Amino acid sequence: MYKILWMGSKVLLAALSVIVLVITISCREEPRSYNELILEVVDSLFFAFEYPSDYDDQSFYVESDIAPVNLNIFLGRSAPEGDHNEILLHIDTIEPWLERPNAKSLLDFDLELDRNSKPEFRLLERSSVMVGTIQAEQAVFSYSLSALGLGFIVERTVYFDYDGLIYNFRVSADQSVAGTANVDFEHLLKTFKFLD
Repeated sequence: MYKILWMGSKVLLAALSVIVLVITISCREEPRSYNELILEVVDSLFFAFEYPSDYDDQSFYVESDIAPVNLNIFLGRSAPEGDHNEILLHIDTIEPWLERPNAKSLLDFDLELDRNSKPEFRLLERSSVMVGTIQAEQAVFSYSLSALGLGFIVERTVYFDYDGLIYNFRVSADQSVAGTANVDFEHLLKTFKFLD
């Protein structure tokens, strides 16, 4: 009798393992597809990166009448309700100035502004990362937008210096999709490159 129960539990364990495997395989997300954006602005900025194809080009603004070029790119993924972006990617260039001459000093300044202006601000991480082949400074933090009915937002921001400009890459996402936003942002950082 004990042998039959032992064999029955082995069969049950094997059946449960197969069920878990089938559920795991069927619940996997579809592989992400990406679009490549190649940007050239008056021969002074020339770079490329990939972003998820389910993001919309929200706004693309280049102020090129002054040197160096000031650039702003917004890419967003709409929430299922369609009333806001659940993920927003932002890339911009900033001219350095005396008080904030480089990426690290600008990140310190911006973090202090965020700490004082965003409700329930919490710094989650501060570290170095790579953007393509360039060393960069990053911060990850969260804050509340419950006053607007959106709950907590997780933001990751990366700053680096290149050719006289400070570059800032940022992703903001509802806390519920922060993992997806982070994967998308990692892909952008990995694929970003300056072109000759």
